Amino acid sequence: MSAVAKVPQLTLSVEETSVLLGSGLRQTYEAVRRGELPAVKLGGRWYVKRAELLRMFGLEEA
Repeated sequence: MSAVAKVPQLTLSVEETSVLLGSGLRQTYEAVRRGELPAVKLGGRWYVKRAELLRMFGLEEA
């Protein structure tokens, strides 16, 4: 197993975040644009920061 394979996924797509939150895709994108969800834009795509999202909901990773 490579070192990269051992690294946990640092970001989630907006689509993945939408599914996890149980919200609509449009509402999730709007929350990202308003800064309500911790995200960064790279190359025209939004990525939600996994650790910060979990922290928001009191679900810190071990």
